[in-house]
Amino acid sequence: MEKKELEEKKKMILQAVEKNNFGEQLKEIMTNEDAVNLILKYINMHKWLINENVKFEYSCTQATFSWFENVFKPLIYAMENSLVYKAFPNHSKLGMFNEISYLHYMKTAGKQYVPYEVVCKEYILEKSKKRFIKFITKRFY
Repeated sequence: MEKKELEEKKKMILQAVEKNNFGEQLKEIMTNEDAVNLILKYINMHKWLINENVKFEYSCTQATFSWFENVFKPLIYAMENSLVYKAFPNHSKLGMFNEISYLHYMKTAGKQYVPYEVVCKEYILEKSKKRFIKFITKRFY
């Protein structure tokens, strides 16, 4: 993708974020250049996956809205309602979002849907070194 095209897409996504009131979490992330590039990749992949299964073309704005409603919000909700942040206090939220999102994609690609909450639990149980957090996660989540 050319730099000019990339800048135009970033601008369009930022406008969609503002216009659709996508929430403070995403607005905060969109101030970080690396995060913007990562979110842009996610939205482009989401757009491509959607367009593979429908008879019309989703616009970038529609794909942004769809990604926010169907991916970002549910994953952030699952992360906030699990012990992910406590299990990995020194990890960035964006980094964890990226890892858990990828893990979710790998578990569901072409298979039965796996809820984000289950993926967060598995992420903690597989990667955390905090035994107490793992115990609580295994027992109560």
